[in-house]
Amino acid sequence: MDDFAERAKASRQARQARFDRRRERAEAWIERCQRRWLPLLLLVLPLLGSGLVLYLPARRFSIEAGIALAIVSVVYFLLWRRYARRMVDALLGRPLKRRTMLFHRLASKLEHSLDRSNRRRLAALQGCHRIHIAPAGLTLEPPGRKAISLAWGQIAQLRENGEFYQISTRVQKRIGVGYLIARQSPEMDPEAYQAGLQSLVQRVLEGRAHG
Repeated sequence: MDDFAERAKASRQARQARFDRRRERAEAWIERCQRRWLPLLLLVLPLLGSGLVLYLPARRFSIEAGIALAIVSVVYFLLWRRYARRMVDALLGRPLKRRTMLFHRLASKLEHSLDRSNRRRLAALQGCHRIHIAPAGLTLEPPGRKAISLAWGQIAQLRENGEFYQISTRVQKRIGVGYLIARQSPEMDPEAYQAGLQSLVQRVLEGRAHG
């Protein structure tokens, strides 16, 4: 059971790693766009806004105002040329660091929560699992839970999943879940258990052929 928990944790961590790589690529693309266009916006928008002020209905254009605007524009351009990159770094650096730290804290809390939840569920499954093979179908009896009965025609998939066989109905097959049956049992004679598994596989194949 501990080995199964470790494999489940490794699978979850692999999915999380794939998600992290996609997130990092998306954040890198967004940051590249911001670093490319934000300096231009810092230049254009203030100059455009100051130029439009001269054309407001309440103001009248004059040579003095035009000269003042030209001087201010040149000074602003020089300042922008020198400090634009620093401004962009200041605007983008801190929010990015905060987002990264927050994401890692949330991811860590979520991982610990899922790990505790999975261990509780696995602990509830510990015990003797019984499998009954009958002409009409298959019955699974997990410890402390209601028995699950499946007609052979209901089983749409049987595949190997590590140390288990996974059987799934049509609905379960579509969403990638199913019932697990261990390929080895410490509670039974190995030859008898393997014979039972072979009978199970044969009946599932026959049920699918007739279904």
